[in-house]
Amino acid sequence: MTGQSAARGGGKAILESRRRANQTRKAAGPSTKLLSLGTVAPDPRVDANGRIVKTRAYDLGSPPPLLPGDAAGHLVQGLDRDATVGFVLGHLGDSFRIKPVRPAIRRVLEWLEQFPGDSWEERWLSSGADSAPRAWRSAVVGSDEALQRKIGYAANALMAGRVLRPSYGWQLESRAGAHLPAKMLTVNDPEAAARLRALPTYRDALLRHQFDAEGCLSRVMIRTGRRLDQLEGEQLLHYADVVKTSGRHRREHLAWELMVALGPFAGEPATLRAAWSAKGNTRQHSAATLVDRYGIPPSGVRDVLVDYLSEIKAGMDYGSLQGLAYRLARLFWWEVLQINPDQKDLRLAPVTAATWWLWRSPPAPFVGQC
Repeated sequence: MTGQSAARGGGKAILESRRRANQTRKAAGPSTKLLSLGTVAPDPRVDANGRIVKTRAYDLGSPPPLLPGDAAGHLVQGLDRDATVGFVLGHLGDSFRIKPVRPAIRRVLEWLEQFPGDSWEERWLSSGADSAPRAWRSAVVGSDEALQRKIGYAANALMAGRVLRPSYGWQLESRAGAHLPAKMLTVNDPEAAARLRALPTYRDALLRHQFDAEGCLSRVMIRTGRRLDQLEGEQLLHYADVVKTSGRHRREHLAWELMVALGPFAGEPATLRAAWSAKGNTRQHSAATLVDRYGIPPSGVRDVLVDYLSEIKAGMDYGSLQGLAYRLARLFWWEVLQINPDQKDLRLAPVTAATWWLWRSPPAPFVGQC
């Protein structure tokens, strides 16, 4: 009996020990399981074949603009994790499938809590995630593709829920999915979205042009934190300019015309082309902006490029000046800095020059054996 009593006593002690261990784990919370305590490294700019990766915009890692005074984002930035989850789910209503997205939202917020900042937006920037639109999900949940997809859904919910305002570069490269733009408009400004979709200009457009227009407007809404009816022409022009720096064909024309017809851009030119090309247009960028918008850091080379473009600006039309700035600042100097971030002048080492030439050269055609 004594042995049995001792065994029972030992079993109780083990159970009590396990109970305390479980309590400790619960108190520590799921964040103890997160994979990365360091900031996320930026996505690589060169692929496995040594070719430069096309960049869709050059604002990765930059802070968002100030929120308007009545923006919904003000309500959520100071909330704790649980309150933020509740706010987001309440804001989204039935636009997202709540059951699968709830734990993923919580997982992202737990991960962000590791990083410094007084708001979710500040923690997002300090985490490095905004500079890693493809790699950041693996920092949260590892290499499991199914879990990464859920984290992607959570990011969509956090953007539509006014918690995060990633850069345009992040939004374009993160593969958010085809359904986010429509949900973003419907959740955050349903009345204006319905009026926009009822416009003859919208209904007469091709389906892919409608999709491009909603995608454009949703990204500007996410980045600025504004409703559709609060957007201004300058904000859409800024978005169009940011994505144009990658050499991407413009897809913002219908969005501009819809906003003119809807009312928010009523005082603007009727088309995006007219907004840019009007004679004496004060929206045309200075030579410094044409260089700096590619993320070119201060240096003697940057100053040379600005001085050269400023000198020849008077004898060129604006479109040609933009094209030349793109070739000099983006295709040449920006790529040199990707090869050698410490490059300070135009005296390129042979290996740097050869690598740049390789990046710019088309791949050799395959020649089969005879």
